[in-house]
Amino acid sequence: MAGVGSLAVPDCGASSSDADSAPDRHTASATAHRPARAVPPCTGPVKHRPAGPDLVIGILAAVTPQAPQPSAEHLAEPMRSRWSASVYDDAHRLGDDEIETLLHAAQWAPSAGNSQPWLFFVCVPGTANHDRLVATLSRGNSGWVPRASVVFVTAAHVRSGDEPEAPAFSDYALYDVGQAAAHLTLQATAMGLHAHQFAGFDHDALADALGVPATHRLLTGIAIGVPGDPAQVDERTAARDHRDRVRKPLGEWVRHGRYDEPA
Repeated sequence: MAGVGSLAVPDCGASSSDADSAPDRHTASATAHRPARAVPPCTGPVKHRPAGPDLVIGILAAVTPQAPQPSAEHLAEPMRSRWSASVYDDAHRLGDDEIETLLHAAQWAPSAGNSQPWLFFVCVPGTANHDRLVATLSRGNSGWVPRASVVFVTAAHVRSGDEPEAPAFSDYALYDVGQAAAHLTLQATAMGLHAHQFAGFDHDALADALGVPATHRLLTGIAIGVPGDPAQVDERTAARDHRDRVRKPLGEWVRHGRYDEPA
């Protein structure tokens, strides 16, 4: 990471915690059985260690109650430690080489027939692309997205020509862009960064501002950065990082037989 040669690491025995908040109506059944895990206070001396990727991921897992969650504890890194932060340090910037590394992660995602139907717009604070994006953000996203170190806006190559009746460029373009985005977000976690994907912006207005041709369709944004001070953001944004993270149980969406034969 740019500007981070070493990290001050408290010599603690804690590994991770899971702070459950009150579940909403969609999550009550899934969280009823989950035990709370507490992290003892750290009182050990601070040690400075080289900030390699493994250390960075280990530190993130040790100090964030959001990850890993039950059923994710045995996943490989960086999936185990990935979560979508909303409070970013607006003074942090990524170097060009780091941004390029993130894009290389997307570049090497698989795609149907190696069609690679993705397009990524890079929006760095202080640039014209960033201004174009910020002007189109929804109210809910306008408070946190601009604070990220970089935002990528994804688009899919959906038609082979500009005319409305042009055949599809790829029947799996949206799926493939999703894979490229997932690769980028996991690479971000491996680099000690956080990634938060979003879709709350005026797609038509931003497509026009970016000059997106009719052959492509804007999809989502991916905000990348490092954690910031919750006191510097509004209460609603700060609260986002403490919402309960819950996933549907496998039995709701896995089928080993017919659709009408749940697992």
